[in-house]
Amino acid sequence: MGQVVAVLGGGTMGRGIARCLAGHVPVRVYDASDEVRQALTSEWADAPVLGVDVAADVEEAVAGASVVLESVSEELETKVAVLSAVREATGPDVTVGTNTSSLDLTVLGDRAGIPDRLVGVHWFNPPEVVPGVEVAAPERVDAVHVRRVTELLRLIDKVPLPVGATPGYVANRLHEALLAEAIRCVTDGAATAQQVDAVVRSTFGPRFAVAGPFEVMDQTGLVVQREAFANLEASLSSPAFRVPPVLDSLISEGRTGLSAGAGFYQYEQDATEVVAERVARLQAVLAVCTPSTQEEARP
Repeated sequence: MGQVVAVLGGGTMGRGIARCLAGHVPVRVYDASDEVRQALTSEWADAPVLGVDVAADVEEAVAGASVVLESVSEELETKVAVLSAVREATGPDVTVGTNTSSLDLTVLGDRAGIPDRLVGVHWFNPPEVVPGVEVAAPERVDAVHVRRVTELLRLIDKVPLPVGATPGYVANRLHEALLAEAIRCVTDGAATAQQVDAVVRSTFGPRFAVAGPFEVMDQTGLVVQREAFANLEASLSSPAFRVPPVLDSLISEGRTGLSAGAGFYQYEQDATEVVAERVARLQAVLAVCTPSTQEEARP
């Protein structure tokens, strides 16, 4: 991919995305703020990076670009204004990506007038470090644009994660649910904020680096997981812990988890082998964690 990639938005995320792209493809960065553009110019001047330029306006940024990545503030009208300017300055073959994590892609595409080429490209802070990037597109989006974004992400050693084009995608739905429950733990008096953070850092936080939620449920056992949901729903009177019907279906089929050889996943390896591999990876993760990960609580 030799053509220019334009990054619109010079905040923390946009700047980080530009750094990821630098050295792989020619990059032009633009931000509406004169102050931010000056800061970007100074940054690249002080630490020159191959092929990064700061544009004076949207038109200059997107000129000759094959992909435009928008990363302005998470506010509908602001994004519509920027993406509308992109529509006016580019042809229909140019792929447009938006970093929105909560706005409806269909609404955003309609409002900006680019319904068939707007792809959700959801990066995570800090983008230079976090490997995964969610990629989402409504069905009406031409597959060439999804493919172009995917190829670009692979080129810069990121992991494209295809997900459904629903508000929040997958990561934010999971993340925001956790944050809401963390707040409830504090407001209900179960723990302080520092104690909640310590629990996450020293228990399932590191574990999720080597096993996702469905892998964890399979390893726990779906019968045990079902009981945990039911007990918490009864004790806390919260619909958040209502037993998902899929658990009953899987259990009735004998797919009770890793020890049974099948749960959400089908396993070819023996359970002890799977667990041993995960333990080894978890130990590797913990070995590189900072000492603060193991602190009981931070002030």
